[in-house]
Order: sequence, then C-alpha cells, then structure tokens
Amino acid sequence: TGESLFMARSKYPNLIVAAPDFDWYVKNSKAMIRIFGDYTPDIEQYSIDEAFLNMTGSEGLFGPPLEAAQTIKDRIHRELGFTVNIGIAPNRLLAKMASDFEKPDKIHVLTQDMVPQKLWPLPVGNLFGVGPKSVKRMHEIGIYTIGDLANADILRGVFGVRGQVFRDYANGIESEPMTRSEVKDNSYGNSVTTPQDLKRPVEADATMLALCESVAGRLRMDGKTARVITVQLVDNAFRRSSHQVTLNSPTNSTDVIYHTARELMRQMWPDRPVRLVG
Repeated sequence: TGESLFMARSKYPNLIVAAPDFDWYVKNSKAMIRIFGDYTPDIEQYSIDEAFLNMTGSEGLFGPPLEAAQTIKDRIHRELGFTVNIGIAPNRLLAKMASDFEKPDKIHVLTQDMVPQKLWPLPVGNLFGVGPKSVKRMHEIGIYTIGDLANADILRGVFGVRGQVFRDYANGIESEPMTRSEVKDNSYGNSVTTPQDLKRPVEADATMLALCESVAGRLRMDGKTARVITVQLVDNAFRRSSHQVTLNSPTNSTDVIYHTARELMRQMWPDRPVRLVG
C-alpha cells in the first residue's frame, strides 16, 4: 500500500492493477454516514471510510452495543454492498484499536479491563499514534510491545510531553483529543497514474478532461463552486510539481476548469515524461 506502481511491477511484473474510482468512494462514504445518522446524531467522521458513533443512551432504541453494531453492519452490507469492521469501546482510541484487530466483516469489543489481555501483547507499532520513527526509538530503549510501553517509566525523558500521551494510549486512556482528519468538502480533487509515459502535454489532454469532469461533477452535485485550481504532475523519475491559479470568479463548469488546468499543465510540463496527472 502506498508503493509506486513502478516499484510494485518491478517486484511482480504480472501485477493486475485496478484503477481507483474516487467518485464512487465519496458517494458511498456519504451514504454510509447517512445510515449512521439514523442511529445517533453524535457522529465524528475520522476519514473517508471511518467514523466514531457515540451510542450512549441508545440501548432502549437499538438494544445493547453488540446488537446495535450487528444491525448497523448488516444494513450497510445490505444497502451499500460492502462489509465494515466495528469496534465497541468506552472511548474513541479503544474503538479504533478494536476495529483493526481482525478483518474483514468483524465486530470487536475492547473495554478498559480487556486492555492488558488484548492490547498489551501487540507490537508497539500497532498502537494508534505511534509512527515508524517513534517505534525505532522505542526499540532502542527496550520497548517492543504495547505492554512494555504501558509500564515504561522513562518516556517523558525520551519523548517529552508525547511520552505521557503514548503511555496513556497504551493503557487505553484518551488523555487528549485524538488528532483526526475530518472529511470536509472544502477541496475537491482527482488524479490518475497513466499506464504509459506521456511525453507531451497534448497526450495528457484527454486524461485532464476526464479528471476535470469528475471534479466539476462533484462540485455541481454538492451545489458548490471553486475559485482556486491546482494542477499536479509527477514525472517518471517520481519528481512532483504543482502550479495553481485563482480565478476571477468561482465556478463549477467543466469547460472553465479544464481550459484553466490545460493551460497550467502546458506552463509547467517537466523535461521528463509524465506518469501522474492531477
């Protein structure tokens, strides 16, 4: 995941690549959130395919947590056609960890008293908020599991204030609000990796037109307009460049967006062939 197609194909030349369909993802994300709204008004969207639902006090309407989770999971599969994982917990941190335990199409419960049994044996890198650099530093001081982290005493000296946050998380305590990337329609975009090198801007025009129609169509569907247009290109040496322009008046016209993006693309076309257009 996240590896370039060039690197992936160098490892496995027979790789079958399926093109993404971001419009479809957005459509289903919004449909999923609408379903959640039938069960609670307290929804915090965390990413395009994840959300936290506060179901406190809803037992009288939808039954105990496991029953409510099963109802929601079955409805999403029935109406939208895909499976989801659900984590049930007393806070967002543990719900997020529980939902990642085992996939797909599963429901997991992680209460505070289950943390030593279910969370502590896992590698420390599995803990929310602990990135690769932090994992490397933790390994250097003898911390390999979440349990090691939960019982460590030297974290503040090594990581400063973050050290206490790490330790709280390892103990299932949400000591501060989780950093979240809410999906807000303040920007609309689309990009595609081309199946072959594009040597001249004219070779990318059809691709750019399709991308502009996708973006403009989503703007129109949401009743919105945009003022800033940005074009991004990546050449076959994986060097990324982007140019942007601010329009005199906002628009959701495919024609306006396309002709603006087309001109930007010609202004910034790199010396090497292009492999990604956005």
